Parts: sequence; C-alpha cells; structure tokens
Amino acid sequence: MDALIAVVAPEAAGALRSMLGVMLDRLWPGEARQDVVRVEDGVAIAASRALAAAKSIGPPRLHEEGERLWAMRWDWTTLAGLPLDPSCWQPESRDEPAGARWSCNGVQWNAASRTLEAVRDALGEGSIWYSSDGPRLALASHPAPLLALDWVLDDPDPIEAQLGGLPIDIGGRSRWRMVRRLPAGHRLSYREGRITIAQWWQLGTPHPGKPRGDTEWIESARAALEHAVARRIPLAGVLGVQFSGGLDSTAVAILAARTLAPLDRRVHTFSHVPAVQWTPPGPGDETPYVEAALRIIPNAIPHYCTDREGDGTLFGGRVLPAHDRAVRTAALEAGVGVILSGWGGDEGISYNGDGYLAGELLRLRLLPALRWCWRFGGGTLRGMASALVNKLVYQQLGFLRPTAVHPDRSRRSHLERIRDLTGEARAMALRSYRRSLRLRAAPSAHENQRRLLSSPHITNRIDADAEWSIPAGFCFRYPLLDPEVIQVALQVPERLLVLNGRTRTLLREAMRGLYPDLIQNRHGKFVSHPRVPSFRPVE
Repeated sequence: MDALIAVVAPEAAGALRSMLGVMLDRLWPGEARQDVVRVEDGVAIAASRALAAAKSIGPPRLHEEGERLWAMRWDWTTLAGLPLDPSCWQPESRDEPAGARWSCNGVQWNAASRTLEAVRDALGEGSIWYSSDGPRLALASHPAPLLALDWVLDDPDPIEAQLGGLPIDIGGRSRWRMVRRLPAGHRLSYREGRITIAQWWQLGTPHPGKPRGDTEWIESARAALEHAVARRIPLAGVLGVQFSGGLDSTAVAILAARTLAPLDRRVHTFSHVPAVQWTPPGPGDETPYVEAALRIIPNAIPHYCTDREGDGTLFGGRVLPAHDRAVRTAALEAGVGVILSGWGGDEGISYNGDGYLAGELLRLRLLPALRWCWRFGGGTLRGMASALVNKLVYQQLGFLRPTAVHPDRSRRSHLERIRDLTGEARAMALRSYRRSLRLRAAPSAHENQRRLLSSPHITNRIDADAEWSIPAGFCFRYPLLDPEVIQVALQVPERLLVLNGRTRTLLREAMRGLYPDLIQNRHGKFVSHPRVPSFRPVE
C-alpha cells in the first residue's frame, strides 16, 4: 500500500511496464495488489496499493491535466476530504497563506518540458528515495523497488555502514551506496539526464496574527489537533494508533477515537509493554498510563506488543527490532491500513519550553522566572532552589550551556563511538554532533522549536518507519506534524508552553477534560518498548 514509483529510462522504453512489475514484486512479493500505470516515451509512473488496503481506502490514482501527469501520496479520501493539491508544482504566489503547501508529496511528469519532478512535503511526513545512473532515474516511496533494478547495486553505503546507527545527520544518504533520500522540504527535478535538488520550503517565523487571549489560543490548538487527526483518517478501512501512554500518542488516540465513535468505527491501539510484567508495576512500565487512557476510549481495540519474539530482519540486512516486528504482526492480523503516530509532538505542540526562561532573564524580567520556579518547585524554598538549578540554569540557559538533542548519559557513548570512526565518516559524525549541541542553544522557546523541527532527526525516524511498514501493507501518518498544528505551536505566546510552573502546557490545556488525570499530570517519559524493565519485582 502507498507505493509510488517513477522511472526514466529512454533506452529501455519498451520494457518499462515489465520493469515496473519487477519493482513492485520486490516490494510485495506474491501479494495481490491494485496498480495504475502510465508509460510514454521512456517515462513511466506507477501507483500501487496492496489489495486489502485498496478495498478499504480506495484504489491508487494517476491524475492528468494537459501536458502534466502526476501522482500524489495519501491520495485516498479522508474524513476531511481528498488531500490532493496539484498546486504544489505551480509557481508560488505572494498572496498564498504561509504553509499552504506543506502537505504536498508526490511526483509529476511534464511532457511539454520533458521534466520529471518529485516533491517531498515540508516536514518530511512522506518518504521519497531515488537513484540515478547516467540518463536513467528511478524514484519511489520505498527503497525496495529501486534495488530491484539491475543498474542499482544492492551494496552498502560505506559511510553509513561505518556510522553504524549513530543518531546523527547523514544527509540524504541511505544504507545503500546508490540510493539516496530526498530531504524534507526539497524538490528533485530531472531533465535531459541532469538532476537538480533544491529546497522549496524553509521553516520561518509565522506571522503572529491578531492578538488573542490564552483561552482563544488553547481553543485554536484543540481545533488544529482535531482537524489534523481527521485529515489523516481514511473515509473507510481500519485505523491504528501507536499508543505509548505519553502526552502525544494519547492525544492522537483519544481524538481519533472520538472522531470515529459517531461513525460506529473502532480504533486499534498498539502499545509496547515489557516482556516481563511485575506486580505492582514500577518505573519504566508504561502499562498503567496506557490502561488509564483505554478506560476512557470505549471504541478502542488494544494490542499489547512485547519483545518475546526476538529481532527479525528486513531486506538489505537491516535488523527490525522485536517491538516493531510485534506491531507489524498485530497490524497485519487486524487489517490496518493506516497507523497514526504521535511523532513530532515534542518539537511542536507539546514542546517543553526550553529557552523561555532564558529569554525572560535576558530581558531582565527576573520576577516571572522566579515565580515560575516557585510554582514548579511546589511552593517551597527547597523546591524553588532545585528548579532554579535544574530547570533554569541547566535546561533553560541553553545559550550558556548548550543542550544536546540526546541525553547526557548517551553523549559520552556517542563521542566514544565517533572516536573509533575514520575518514569522511568521522568528519561527518563530528559535524553532526556539533550541530546537535546547538539545537537548543537559543534563549527563545520558539527559536529552539524551529531548530528542532528543521533537524533531520525527524525524517530519519519517519524514513525508518516507512522501511518496515510499507512492505507490511500499511503506512504511518503523523498528525502532530500537520501544518495547522505547527503554525499554532509557533504562534502562541511562549509563556503558554510553561504555564503555571508546568511544562508542555499548551497540549495539556488543549486536551484538558479529555486526558485522564494520570496522564494530564504526568511528568517525564519512559522508554516505551523496554527489552528489560528498569525496575525490580517486589519481594
């Protein structure tokens, strides 16, 4: 499901249709599917969907307008209509609202100019891989079809192989030497054997709009969340939600369930829990949070996924962690076509406000910062002192002490692994690590948000999810990366992110009355798929 392929091979014009069949067979070997294909003059575009998914969310489509032929990802009808916007290939208008084309993701062949274009959406919610060799070009929504071509060598990228899964920016590289990833917010143009990649969108500073009160901003955030979820729920078929019991995934699960309830539809939730269960649960086990939310979602069908099965493998030798393998198995059995994820919330709607207090201090507004520390510390002098040291000095004053994206406990191991690298891999790893130190180094919460939202760690996770989900016949969507949600998150007054001595308050307030108390008041987050629980059984 969700397979989009385009090939330019002038020397093999007569074999393009059979070539597309080979590429799709590599993605879904032996699986029934629905295809729509257009081949003309050495260029082919194909959209395909696993048969089970096509029956529930509709067949794939190709669209034609004059000399233009295009295919869009996510072309099925949702509860909010058909998310089809061919204007993404038209010149931008100065009068166009900011972010109007954020969701554009697809390919287009322009016969008049003989140009093939691929566009990846602004924040990279949809993946696009490509490979070229002289006059030939192939691109797809998954790397497997590319590796089926005889001119795309299935050999590892030496730089990526050295990096060995380090959580750093590897640019457009993939695990294969001849396969590259199109970055988020970029456009690929191919004409007469030449590839041009350019950034068509960049996250800027949204216009603040008219002043609003806190209540209006919170209502806007709730409405944006509801719209974002509805825009990603197919009009028919089975919907799933990744559900860890955290603020982000719980918001998506609750809103999806509330949207489906009047339609007498149910939502499948997939939660990672430890393979070993202790009684009572201890720190490190998300099960109590998951169960608290499920008690208020009557139309949920819960799936508890553990790592008992052991790790598996995907094509190219990549290890598929057992927790993802368990989700894939459960989703296949349930016939799920789309799974909603809460990924991207930490950087946007549920941002923790790092940088706000630092900005207040730079503006010599000491009283608001001290008042926040007093509230965060529970109204005691000792708690206030702890908040001053831990929250304000170590976290908020990022411009004095840059905070890496990854926790301190993992930074040492990352540096040790970087020292073992050689050549270009080591240089790339060091550059990426230094950039990560600067990500939260601004005395402004919104500036920190923009840096995080522009960081490749978002698309690295999305591309990894796409690799194992699309061959299983379903795809992930990310409501918290919706343009409307991001716009609100970047426009609200920064103090709403850390209101009344709390963190992540914009999402908390937007979901007030919907969250169960256990989740509304929770602080911190555990690893949602622990291989070994971080607590010991009670004797």
